[in-house]
Amino acid sequence: MIQLLLLFASLIPASGGKGTLHHKSRVFTEVKEPSDIIPDGKEGFMVVSDNGRIFRTNREGKKIQKSECHGMDFEAITSDNSYYYVSDE
Repeated sequence: MIQLLLLFASLIPASGGKGTLHHKSRVFTEVKEPSDIIPDGKEGFMVVSDNGRIFRTNREGKKIQKSECHGMDFEAITSDNSYYYVSDE
């Protein structure tokens, strides 16, 4: 399994000071060669892979759904709460 390390940034002070990243947790996923990950509500995550696939995982990283769409080499994913947008390299 691939390990995803989730980092969360602290707020950057308005005075222009530097924020820091703090290790929050580790999640192991069944997704091979993950490229990007975004939260998917309270259910889990949406993950794109270098194999051109989009997966929905639960909070423990287990695949629960795979898209019918197949690209070449997905690198990033984002959402506007209506659609998912993926970049394909």
